[in-house]
Amino acid sequence: MPVFSLEEELVFPHPTRCEPDGLLAVGGSLSPERLILAYRWGIYPWYSEGQPILWWWTAPRLMIRPEEIRISHSMRNILKKDHFRVTIDQDFVGVVKKCGAVPRK
Repeated sequence: MPVFSLEEELVFPHPTRCEPDGLLAVGGSLSPERLILAYRWGIYPWYSEGQPILWWWTAPRLMIRPEEIRISHSMRNILKKDHFRVTIDQDFVGVVKKCGAVPRK
């Protein structure tokens, strides 16, 4: 399948049209609007300074739909003990830096 070239229009080809290795498209921008659209489809950018943006999709992906989660009685007991803390948007830059520091094959 062809790798698609993205321009300014905020569109992506359907993710199932990616290459066998997951490469779907090249180009476009890293604007918040494009990133949100991409993430909704499970498409992720890979960017290196001086290189075009590469957009990847891999299958299968795990999707957790909160409305479909069923928590067992024993897990509820664990959660009630307040050992865990869930936060959202607390350290985006730190998370991105840590992810970037992970050695890749």
